[in-house]
Amino acid sequence: MEESGRTGWIGWSFIAGCALAIPSGWLLAYLAALPFLLGLFFFLLLGLIAGATMFRFGAQAAAPSRGAAWLMGTTVALVMLLTTLTAEYRAFPRSVERVVRKSFYESLTPARRTELTRGVEKFAASHLAENHPPGGFVGYLRWAATSGRVTAPRILKTSTVEYRLPQRGTLWLIRVALSLALVEWTIMSQVLGLCAAAKSAAHQPATEGPNASSDDVS
Repeated sequence: MEESGRTGWIGWSFIAGCALAIPSGWLLAYLAALPFLLGLFFFLLLGLIAGATMFRFGAQAAAPSRGAAWLMGTTVALVMLLTTLTAEYRAFPRSVERVVRKSFYESLTPARRTELTRGVEKFAASHLAENHPPGGFVGYLRWAATSGRVTAPRILKTSTVEYRLPQRGTLWLIRVALSLALVEWTIMSQVLGLCAAAKSAAHQPATEGPNASSDDVS
């Protein structure tokens, strides 16, 4: 028997959540590093928006089981967090380059700027590969969780400068754990409502139809 006319496809809820999680995660990569962990507020906010969107797209679908709802919500939360971490990783060479560039007081020609950019990118990749194997994305996660500091060559000079993540080591791990917990909580607070709404509708007594109760005619 159909549940109160809810015949839509629950997959649209999951697709909508993932579609929103990717740009949200990219934006959160730039907000996460706010001082005093203030960036966590935005994980809370965007998690609520993603959850509400999933609820909206799933409201007309057949109700999922609680297990399916948890699977959908958790997957969307992980997509958002992994997008955030990927954006942080991709921004790593540019962040180091900004610190190196600020160490120069003279202006640079376009050719020298290109040389600086390529040199920093090459250094960042080799540093992660050599000191935090296997390098790449996984190497960045290891570096951020254990150090978050790097002494970078100035490329155009023989001296070096130090770059530090705004949040590094234990603080970075705490921020990542809290951000995942907040996103998971806010998304599931909405997605589990799909199960509750269906259960409520299924137990609602009928008020119309030939079998509905009526007053006896005296």
